Amino acid sequence: MSKQSTDGHLWALGREFMVIVLGVLVALGVDNWNDRREESERARGYVLRIADDLRTDIGALELLTQTGGASLEDGAALLTVLGGDTNPRSARSLAQGLLRSVSELPVSDFTYREVQGNAELRLIEPEADRAAIVTYYVRAAGYHERLIEARSDLRRPLFNELATTSAFMVFGNDSIASQEIVERLTNSPEGAGLVQQAMTYQSNRMVFWTLWLEEAREVLDQLERDTAGAS
Repeated sequence: MSKQSTDGHLWALGREFMVIVLGVLVALGVDNWNDRREESERARGYVLRIADDLRTDIGALELLTQTGGASLEDGAALLTVLGGDTNPRSARSLAQGLLRSVSELPVSDFTYREVQGNAELRLIEPEADRAAIVTYYVRAAGYHERLIEARSDLRRPLFNELATTSAFMVFGNDSIASQEIVERLTNSPEGAGLVQQAMTYQSNRMVFWTLWLEEAREVLDQLERDTAGAS
């Protein structure tokens, strides 16, 4: 075989090799682009769902902060009844809601827990949004725990007794406590103290709810701005 033929054969092999390498690189590039696009779409979906979860928290917290003040007013009036004043408003109406035994507002962290479970928190960009989301859910969980701790101070014998009766009052709606509840509070030496504790508990709740609400609004505003800017 002549040298010219050998060189031509090697050149042809080299070209085939380069075509194969180039094809592989293009295929890898397309795969990587598809992966990045899919990850970007998943991240955007996560952010939109987290924004919806934040709106759920905000709606619930706004309602709680709006109705919480009325409960404190009822508590102050109830104390006058327990102190012997028999004619402010109906004692049965005043007694409503001071000693509610319910679970505290849960954190709407369904999407956040899913993102963590899938180990895809890194997909959320920019980093400032990712940090804001993590910080919010850590603090929201802290508010929830502190609210539960505050409620535990009410676990006194009279509270537990009232909480197990069918006539037990309900906080934040139109139900009215029975006369039995009022009489138990009035005749018990710890009745007034329990009402005062319930008012302290409600005041603490208002503080935590307000802080929680402010943080939820701030994070939601940030996500909405960045999402709109990326559109």
